[in-house]
Amino acid sequence: MKPDEGQNIVVNITSVNSRGEGVAKFGEDRFVLFAAGALPGEKIKGRVKKIKKSYGILEIEEILEKSPDRRAPSCRWFGQCGGCSLQHADYELQCLLKKRALQDALMKELGSDYDYIVDDCVKSPDEWHYRNKASFPVRFDGKKSQYGFFMRDSHKVIPVDFCPVLHHALEEAMKDIPKIMEFLKWPAYDEIKHAGVLRHIVLRATKSGNVSFVFVVRSFRQKDERKKLRDLCSFLNSRGYRSFPSVFVNVNKKRGNQIFGLRTFHIAGPAFIEERIGNHILRFGPTSFFQINSLITEKVFETAISGFKAGGRIVELYSGVGAMTLPLVEKSSFVHAVESWPEAANFLKDNLFRSGFTNASVEGTTAEDFLERVDKDYCEGILLDPPRSGCSRKVIDKLLFLRPERIVYVSCNPATLARDLKNLVGNGYKLTRITPFDMFPQTTQQAETSGNQMESLLHLIKTHLRCA
Repeated sequence: MKPDEGQNIVVNITSVNSRGEGVAKFGEDRFVLFAAGALPGEKIKGRVKKIKKSYGILEIEEILEKSPDRRAPSCRWFGQCGGCSLQHADYELQCLLKKRALQDALMKELGSDYDYIVDDCVKSPDEWHYRNKASFPVRFDGKKSQYGFFMRDSHKVIPVDFCPVLHHALEEAMKDIPKIMEFLKWPAYDEIKHAGVLRHIVLRATKSGNVSFVFVVRSFRQKDERKKLRDLCSFLNSRGYRSFPSVFVNVNKKRGNQIFGLRTFHIAGPAFIEERIGNHILRFGPTSFFQINSLITEKVFETAISGFKAGGRIVELYSGVGAMTLPLVEKSSFVHAVESWPEAANFLKDNLFRSGFTNASVEGTTAEDFLERVDKDYCEGILLDPPRSGCSRKVIDKLLFLRPERIVYVSCNPATLARDLKNLVGNGYKLTRITPFDMFPQTTQQAETSGNQMESLLHLIKTHLRCA
């Protein structure tokens, strides 16, 4: 039977879900309850806050038996902010929970066919100060303007002035946001009325500490804003940054949760962001995708590329600005890099050109459209790094038609990875390696502001027989 709303109960926490909430089972029917802030192995006393058809929400009143892996959170907004959800867990436990999340996702999809060994989760070199990008929503709440991070399960803004997972250079840049907003005097965005101007302030830092600012606005007339922007640049010049920051304005006129629009104005500083990954220096734009944790990115890419033999023809889908393309080109006879986002595709071409590579082509189209144009035996291997939604069914079907010798799949979502893997291993591919990498310490898979909890990397090879 289900507990009643408002009832006080005592339960044992057995696991955590993809939001980092403790999971308990109640009564003979094993009714599922979620308790934010609880860890596996703990006994808690709580009040039932809400009852749904298949689960309930439990609010902790007292932890009767604490986990030995519990620790004090480092952030005073922990529990309110929608970003971190595991700061109260020792880092060893965090990595173990993420490995289990991947195992559970694979087992759910593959069922009795699941007999694979998942490698231990590769830790981030630093569990703090790893994040090289932060997006601060700016909102008008009916009374005043606020910037910060979204509250958990809400679009209400928490006015933070500190974040322990941000790169040190971003922590310093955060301190300048109030003064910047004074210079710009742009009305904060009203999400309900779709009014106001300033929607987000997006900061990015390179490993060396160079910073860029992107101001995402609902509308923009550059000639009307020249004085404000000059004053802003003078202020930034006086702040002692390692080098003068890149400054951009991006226009997003649409309603919804997507941060960036399609049009970007370069205001001052370098017209690109530059980062070294391994032996290569990559340039990319303010709206291009780039891995958030630069500290562990090289390990992910090295492991991915190790899945291919030297000298083959490779297709890379969802290439981005070329962080994996460049080392892949060094190893291969030819690489077809496919990227649909125009800004990223242009920087990918530039990165290949500046590196002196001629054994690669850039296909500025979708994975689906590119695969429609190629036939069997077109390539020896395919490298995939799709968005959180995974591969479309059309892409999976085309992979099974092309049947390359090797497939390497890099994923940021265990659920969609497991779904796609089921279709591949059920149709003639054998899984040879599964490695999770902790890209986002302190967070879980569905953290509101951090995106995803880990990268998972699979190596697959073609078997001689294809299943019916």
